[in-house]
Amino acid sequence: MRTGVYLYSILRLVLALALLLSGSAFGNEDPPMYYLTLSSIGFPTAEKQKDARKINELKIFEGRLYLGHGDATVNTGPTDIIYYDLATDEFISEFTIDDEAIHRYQVVDGKLVIPGPDATEGWNLGNVYVLTGAGWVKHRTVPHAIHVNQVASFHGKWFVSTGSYLESGKNQMSAFGGILCSDDEGKTWKLVYATPSDDKDTFRVDSLVPYREKLYAFSYAYRSMKKQDVPEEYRQYLGEAYGGVQLILVEDVFGGQEATVYDGHGWQTVDLIREPELSQVRAFVFRDQLVISALFGKYVDYLSLREGIPGHVRIALYAFDGEIAKQISLEYDLIRDVLPKDDVLFLLLRKSGRYFIAESPDLKKWTYYLLPEAIGKPKSLEYYRESFYIGMADGNIFRSTHMEKISDPSQAEGRQPHKIYGAAELPRDGKWY
Repeated sequence: MRTGVYLYSILRLVLALALLLSGSAFGNEDPPMYYLTLSSIGFPTAEKQKDARKINELKIFEGRLYLGHGDATVNTGPTDIIYYDLATDEFISEFTIDDEAIHRYQVVDGKLVIPGPDATEGWNLGNVYVLTGAGWVKHRTVPHAIHVNQVASFHGKWFVSTGSYLESGKNQMSAFGGILCSDDEGKTWKLVYATPSDDKDTFRVDSLVPYREKLYAFSYAYRSMKKQDVPEEYRQYLGEAYGGVQLILVEDVFGGQEATVYDGHGWQTVDLIREPELSQVRAFVFRDQLVISALFGKYVDYLSLREGIPGHVRIALYAFDGEIAKQISLEYDLIRDVLPKDDVLFLLLRKSGRYFIAESPDLKKWTYYLLPEAIGKPKSLEYYRESFYIGMADGNIFRSTHMEKISDPSQAEGRQPHKIYGAAELPRDGKWY
């Protein structure tokens, strides 16, 4: 009898060990992975200059796929509002905005809105564009807003986050981050919050997110530095200079108080992520949690982040439930776009040198969709009627047509999209087009 009990115990131990080694005992089996077959639906920005072609944003609104394109650093504006009619499979230019690019479309109180990232006109006013029943309306009304970053509706009013400026005397100007409020949907604005400012740094308010009856704002700052003033150990991570200087993010710019919160009565700064060297934060809401994308590091070249994450920088995702922020268990090299959609979160990310779409219903379980290597650099993501739409740096827009379950990315080695477009630059009249 004792021998039987002993053998039974040994068998249980062996089984438990086998399950542990396989990962299934604790639910650590490899997440599902699928290969996405893609086909380009078109190249609507092909005739524009190269820097203007990149598809920064995709947004479904009333049966149309709106695309944002352009480059507000190179300055490629004015910028056309282009949409893809999902019923007729046609690209249509609807309006032209007086900004250097379109970085973001937002739906605010049921209206499609574009925050103007960099006006082609003077700096005295920034722009917000609103789609109405009569067409697009331009509100050139945001005082001293060089950059309008995001629009949010909170307590029946509209708020915008900006990179703004203050003239304090002849040839003297300070760059601060501002939050402005409008009670008439963008026709008029007043400044309700401003970050600190000084003569060395450029401050901006970036993400502006309503969450649990509070309005959360996340700011950052960068400093102009000569390359020789950056410690030698960090110079290898610098990108190209901008106007002869490097734009370096200031870590822990507000002493670790990375969020500014408005409760309807007043503003206060709070520390959500209690880790040092926090340089930049962006946030969005998913399943009643504030999801925070955080970047940590010293002497981070701000403009180089457009191409990727430098080797000395750490990135992580956190979920804040109103009380504490916990790190999300997800490995990635870079997140290109985020898409909360129908109780599912999609992330367009790079992992181990390959681009994927990661899908999760709860920030714990993940499914991966592998993209073909041949498509190049994806920048934006949308999902509609069981198809992914992916906007590319070269101007192509792909739609997924099929998916196939795989166990490893090597199984999709060498596969090509069904259709892809290209653009040639030919010399005409001594110029390049």
